[in-house]
Amino acid sequence: MQVLELCNITYLSPADAGNLNLPDASFDLHLSNCTLEHASPDTVQNILHTASRLLRSGGISTHRIDHSDHYAHLDTGRLAIDLLRFNDRQWNRTDRLTHTNRLRASEYLPLFQNAGLDLLTVNNTVDDECVNLIQTGAFPLAQRFRGYPAHDLATLDSIITAVPRPEI
Repeated sequence: MQVLELCNITYLSPADAGNLNLPDASFDLHLSNCTLEHASPDTVQNILHTASRLLRSGGISTHRIDHSDHYAHLDTGRLAIDLLRFNDRQWNRTDRLTHTNRLRASEYLPLFQNAGLDLLTVNNTVDDECVNLIQTGAFPLAQRFRGYPAHDLATLDSIITAVPRPEI
């Protein structure tokens, strides 16, 4: 805790990141690491709206999002995109431990923009082997994901950095 005090960092946990009763423009940095993929789209939107409200002019919001099948981290028999083969009912029944929302990288960008955050950088890690499996039809996609570009589906990790939109 001394390091946090030395750096003037306030660590809030547990807390509702989408509903923080803190003064506007009071943060320099808002970040998360492998968190947003575990929240519903509405909750992600609330978190990003809160970030936009709390960030000072010149503040930065940066988030690392793990789009991969989290079960594949431990089970070498699963592909990083295995979560895309299940329809929503099957996935909701299967995904009791991680509660992964399965939003694709492209679906986060409007959430940032709708929250009043301007994108600075979007760095995606795409698995070329997964792209090939999707493009050749060798991987069975659930209906929900069939209209997405293969690169979006095979994006396993994103780091998105944004700043509050200046008021005009």
